[in-house]
Amino acid sequence: MKIFNIDRLLESLTGYLETKIELFRLDLEDEIQKVIAKAIILVIVVICVFFALFLISISLSQFLNALFYSRFLGFLLVAVIYLAIGGVVYAKRESLNAKILDNIKSKKGKDEPENQLPDEE
Repeated sequence: MKIFNIDRLLESLTGYLETKIELFRLDLEDEIQKVIAKAIILVIVVICVFFALFLISISLSQFLNALFYSRFLGFLLVAVIYLAIGGVVYAKRESLNAKILDNIKSKKGKDEPENQLPDEE
Protein backbone atom coordinates (compact mmCIF):
# COMPACT_ATOMS: atom_id res chain seq x y z
CA MET A 1 0.00 0.00 0.00
CA LYS A 2 1.47 3.30 -1.11
CA ILE A 3 1.13 6.45 0.93
CA PHE A 4 1.07 8.67 -2.18
CA ASN A 5 -0.76 7.46 -5.25
CA ILE A 6 0.94 9.60 -7.93
CA ASP A 7 -1.29 8.44 -10.78
CA ARG A 8 -4.42 9.38 -8.91
CA LEU A 9 -2.90 12.71 -7.87
CA LEU A 10 -1.97 13.54 -11.48
CA GLU A 11 -5.44 12.53 -12.65
CA SER A 12 -7.05 14.82 -10.06
CA LEU A 13 -4.72 17.68 -10.96
CA THR A 14 -5.46 17.24 -14.67
CA GLY A 15 -9.20 17.22 -13.99
CA TYR A 16 -8.88 20.34 -11.87
CA LEU A 17 -6.94 22.18 -14.57
CA GLU A 18 -9.40 21.13 -17.28
CA THR A 19 -12.29 22.36 -15.14
CA LYS A 20 -10.57 25.71 -14.49
CA ILE A 21 -9.85 26.15 -18.22
CA GLU A 22 -13.45 25.32 -19.11
CA LEU A 23 -14.75 27.76 -16.49
CA PHE A 24 -12.45 30.49 -17.83
CA ARG A 25 -13.64 29.80 -21.38
CA LEU A 26 -17.30 30.01 -20.34
CA ASP A 27 -16.70 33.26 -18.44
CA LEU A 28 -14.88 34.69 -21.46
CA GLU A 29 -17.76 33.70 -23.77
CA ASP A 30 -20.22 35.36 -21.41
CA GLU A 31 -18.21 38.61 -21.35
CA ILE A 32 -17.87 38.60 -25.15
CA GLN A 33 -21.62 38.14 -25.52
CA LYS A 34 -22.24 41.09 -23.18
CA VAL A 35 -19.83 43.30 -25.14
CA ILE A 36 -21.44 42.33 -28.45
CA ALA A 37 -24.92 43.08 -27.09
CA LYS A 38 -23.79 46.49 -25.84
CA ALA A 39 -22.10 47.22 -29.17
CA ILE A 40 -25.25 46.37 -31.13
CA ILE A 41 -27.35 48.65 -28.93
CA LEU A 42 -24.76 51.42 -29.27
CA VAL A 43 -24.78 51.11 -33.08
CA ILE A 44 -28.58 51.32 -33.16
CA VAL A 45 -28.57 54.40 -30.92
CA VAL A 46 -25.84 56.09 -32.99
CA ILE A 47 -27.77 55.44 -36.22
CA CYS A 48 -30.98 56.84 -34.71
CA VAL A 49 -29.19 59.94 -33.39
CA PHE A 50 -27.52 60.45 -36.77
CA PHE A 51 -30.85 60.33 -38.62
CA ALA A 52 -32.48 62.63 -36.07
CA LEU A 53 -29.64 65.15 -36.39
CA PHE A 54 -29.83 64.88 -40.18
CA LEU A 55 -33.57 65.57 -40.24
CA ILE A 56 -33.29 68.38 -37.70
CA SER A 57 -30.56 69.96 -39.83
CA ILE A 58 -32.73 69.81 -42.93
CA SER A 59 -35.67 71.25 -41.01
CA LEU A 60 -33.54 74.09 -39.65
CA SER A 61 -32.21 74.77 -43.14
CA GLN A 62 -35.71 74.92 -44.58
CA PHE A 63 -36.84 77.18 -41.75
CA LEU A 64 -33.93 79.55 -42.36
CA ASN A 65 -34.64 79.48 -46.09
CA ALA A 66 -38.21 80.55 -45.42
CA LEU A 67 -37.07 83.15 -42.91
CA PHE A 68 -34.59 84.76 -45.31
CA TYR A 69 -36.70 84.22 -48.45
CA SER A 70 -33.87 82.23 -50.02
CA ARG A 71 -33.45 78.80 -51.59
CA PHE A 72 -29.91 78.16 -50.35
CA LEU A 73 -29.01 80.54 -47.51
CA GLY A 74 -30.46 78.28 -44.79
CA PHE A 75 -28.40 75.33 -45.98
CA LEU A 76 -25.31 77.52 -46.12
CA LEU A 77 -25.84 78.80 -42.56
CA VAL A 78 -26.36 75.28 -41.19
CA ALA A 79 -23.19 74.13 -42.98
CA VAL A 80 -21.26 77.05 -41.47
CA ILE A 81 -22.57 76.12 -38.02
CA TYR A 82 -21.34 72.53 -38.47
CA LEU A 83 -17.99 73.77 -39.75
CA ALA A 84 -17.63 76.04 -36.73
CA ILE A 85 -18.47 73.20 -34.33
CA GLY A 86 -16.02 70.92 -36.15
CA GLY A 87 -13.33 73.60 -36.01
CA VAL A 88 -13.75 74.10 -32.28
CA VAL A 89 -13.63 70.36 -31.64
CA TYR A 90 -10.54 70.04 -33.87
CA ALA A 91 -8.80 72.92 -32.11
CA LYS A 92 -9.51 71.45 -28.67
CA ARG A 93 -8.99 67.81 -29.64
CA GLU A 94 -6.04 67.23 -27.28
CA SER A 95 -7.79 68.53 -24.17
CA LEU A 96 -11.04 66.75 -25.11
CA ASN A 97 -9.13 63.51 -25.63
CA ALA A 98 -7.48 63.86 -22.21
CA LYS A 99 -10.85 64.56 -20.55
CA ILE A 100 -12.44 61.53 -22.22
CA LEU A 101 -9.57 59.26 -21.17
CA ASP A 102 -9.73 60.56 -17.58
CA ASN A 103 -13.49 59.96 -17.54
CA ILE A 104 -13.04 56.40 -18.81
CA LYS A 105 -10.32 55.68 -16.26
CA SER A 106 -12.40 57.05 -13.39
CA LYS A 107 -15.43 54.99 -14.42
CA LYS A 108 -13.30 51.87 -14.77
CA GLY A 109 -12.06 52.34 -11.21
CA LYS A 110 -15.62 52.70 -9.90
CA ASP A 111 -16.78 49.49 -11.59
CA GLU A 112 -14.29 47.37 -9.66
CA PRO A 113 -15.40 46.28 -6.19
CA GLU A 114 -13.49 48.10 -3.44
CA ASN A 115 -13.29 45.28 -0.90
CA GLN A 116 -12.70 42.40 -3.25
CA LEU A 117 -10.89 39.47 -1.67
CA PRO A 118 -8.09 37.88 -3.70
CA ASP A 119 -8.87 34.58 -5.39
CA GLU A 120 -7.86 31.54 -3.45
CA GLU A 121 -5.90 29.28 -5.74
